[in-house]
Amino acid sequence: MPFTRLRRHDFAYEIASDQTRRQFRFGDEALIVQVHGREHPLERSGNPQLANEGAGIDPFDADDVVFTFSPERLRGANAVIPAGRQYFGHLREVQKVDSHTVRFITDKPDLVFEQRLATYASWIVSHRQWMKFKSDDPKWMQRALREVRWNPIGTGPLKFTGWKKDQYVAFDANDRYILGKPAFKSVTFKEVPEIAARIAGIATGEYDIIVDVTPDQIPALARYKDVAVQTITLENSHVIVFNTNAPSLRDKRLRQALSLAIDRKRLRDALWQGRNFTPNGHQLPSFGDMYNKDRKGYVYDPKRARELVKAAGYDGKQISLRVIPNYYLNGTEVSQVLLEMWKAVGINVKLDLVDNFTQVRGKGVEMYIWSNTYRIPDPAGSIVILYGPNSQAQRGHNLWKAPDEFNEAADAVVSATAQGARYNAFQKMLDIFEDEMPITMLYNPSYTYAAKRKVDFKALPILYMDFRPDVFRVRK
Repeated sequence: MPFTRLRRHDFAYEIASDQTRRQFRFGDEALIVQVHGREHPLERSGNPQLANEGAGIDPFDADDVVFTFSPERLRGANAVIPAGRQYFGHLREVQKVDSHTVRFITDKPDLVFEQRLATYASWIVSHRQWMKFKSDDPKWMQRALREVRWNPIGTGPLKFTGWKKDQYVAFDANDRYILGKPAFKSVTFKEVPEIAARIAGIATGEYDIIVDVTPDQIPALARYKDVAVQTITLENSHVIVFNTNAPSLRDKRLRQALSLAIDRKRLRDALWQGRNFTPNGHQLPSFGDMYNKDRKGYVYDPKRARELVKAAGYDGKQISLRVIPNYYLNGTEVSQVLLEMWKAVGINVKLDLVDNFTQVRGKGVEMYIWSNTYRIPDPAGSIVILYGPNSQAQRGHNLWKAPDEFNEAADAVVSATAQGARYNAFQKMLDIFEDEMPITMLYNPSYTYAAKRKVDFKALPILYMDFRPDVFRVRK
């Protein structure tokens, strides 16, 4: 975590600190947000050897914020980071008020804008570092992105020091971090694919924390008195994505049949020992007033599935399910069970193992396993970002052309200021989404960490580790 954001996602910590002061007001059909940084200096730290930055330190200021959210980098139609438009495509302007104050102006009201400043795509980058690559070449920002990607410079608690492909990523502590000195000197993330090797490593003290512990291995870890286990169900859903433009899946009745054939309780019990759940639609209870507990969501009905298979005129032609082995915990295992469930209702599916998501979404894609993270506890930060009018699903990967009514409802979820109007628009989105069936949900996975008891940290509901000193500690 070399970066920080203007607002902190506190994940309901008992201790929550703020990075900034801010003021909100609605203008004519717009939201104006003024954010003021702390008066004492922030410093940016990176790897001086990699960055060629001398001492590796220079002041953080409003220029970094303005550049981070610039249309060329993040929010414009041709931004070098296309995913940024999903979060900030409605951001009209970012103004520098003074060296520690910026003003955000949107095209429309946005009740969750403050939360956007604490989530994905909002980390503040070094304007100075990017500008070193500026040239007359119209693609200079693409080059800058390539250069800075593995040499991140930010204001977070970690300083990037190096990496080796498929082996490790290493960081030192940033002792100048604004919230205080981290509780460690360095942290290294190592890739250890075999669960047995991870367990052996934490037992011998080679590792302090391991992740992706399968439910059946939790009792093995309980034998070690110096190891503590934390299990949490993620705010992340494993899903099957359907390419609605593929000839085999253009008829939504066949997509609906594929969904109805899935016995999700059986999957949860067999693969997760019943420790997790399947959401009732693309929503979570953490959405608060936007959550509809009465929705049925994705149900199991093999009889209806068979009827739809027949009605769709399915001819038995084999359909491909693409999977990256061991990318998702239990991903390969669930795929094999799904093939049998689909076979039981008369749908012939084959499993195609591929190496990466470029291959997953490559030519001829029909179905694949993916996951959906709810980065903001609100539909504006989940279904709108993942499947709305600015999403990669519609604009980038071209897997689904949503009906106009869906995109209009998505706009209302983002910009309506009345709670009732937002809720009704969200229900309309879900109705259309579950009828169109561009995806179906499997479950939210149960995620288990094991750590030496000297390490005091809290497992979080998204795949994110927080190394800030007020929440990550090392006991003496």
